[in-house]
Amino acid sequence: VSSADLISMYLSIELQSFGVYILATLFRDNKLASSAGLKYFLLGCLSSCLILLGAGLVYAFTGLTNFESIYTLVSVSESSQITQGLSLGLIIIFVGFLFKISAAPLHNWAPDVYDESPTIVTIWLTIMPKISILMFLLEIYTQACNPLFGGNLINSSISLSDGSAIINLLGTGELAINTLNILKNLLLISSLLSLIIGTVVGLAQSKIKRLLAYSTISHVGFILLALAINTEQSIDSLIFYVIQYSLTNLNTFLIIIALGYIINNSLPVTNLYKGTERDIKFISEFKGQFFANPLLSICLTICLFSMAGIPPLLGFFSKQFVLYSAIQSGYYFM
Repeated sequence: VSSADLISMYLSIELQSFGVYILATLFRDNKLASSAGLKYFLLGCLSSCLILLGAGLVYAFTGLTNFESIYTLVSVSESSQITQGLSLGLIIIFVGFLFKISAAPLHNWAPDVYDESPTIVTIWLTIMPKISILMFLLEIYTQACNPLFGGNLINSSISLSDGSAIINLLGTGELAINTLNILKNLLLISSLLSLIIGTVVGLAQSKIKRLLAYSTISHVGFILLALAINTEQSIDSLIFYVIQYSLTNLNTFLIIIALGYIINNSLPVTNLYKGTERDIKFISEFKGQFFANPLLSICLTICLFSMAGIPPLLGFFSKQFVLYSAIQSGYYFM
């Protein structure tokens, strides 16, 4: 999260991803876990290639990898070519990031991988990799895509007396605004698709982890909406949403693991490394659990209601803040 350079950003994301790929294939004797890990690895490599291609384009056009230097260069640059190359690089990096956080329409891998991985591993897949990537998106989008690139454009145009230089600088500002619009539209389209697909397709699921995967896609839709708006209030709501999502998701998965152990406690475990003997697979397995485990069942219900955004739970307020900032900024369609 504290990376300030394209190279360290890429390396840190890759190191994090490698850890998660290994976790996904931790139970080698389990065919489903191995297939999930392989699927995750191959598609993760594809998104990493996109991020690397975008970073390569940014470096090719600017000759810089440090974030601050890139922002400064573009704020005083008179070359439209530099800004266009940078815009293309940023767009490709953003597509790679959206792939990694399973935002629609790049979401198809997530339900399969989450469902086939052991539940104890799925906790990590749904929470940890997303937090850092969302923070990178926030950093790059709010800094690099500011229409005035950090406000330096106005100061530069005032200090120059040459009219043509002012026109060139303003032209670069226009390109910057175009970049902002393209990225904003990319985030808004992805947000809308994530909200629709995550909510509607989730209704048709019979497996609990596939349901939670589509729930995650829906949550990502809200987070991307807050990011696209890019006001002070929406950024606050984004950070609050990420914290709320992490806590609620963690709680839900831990309760599902606990129920799985209680339900299957009587079954003999022949091989501990298979890893999925005690997993709850289907939603129908929760039938009658309230009478057997009332406390865990009530906790699970509260978590699911919070995810759905029912007041007065935490999930309601996070959704309310995002939608309130969207309406304040005039995004009525969203």
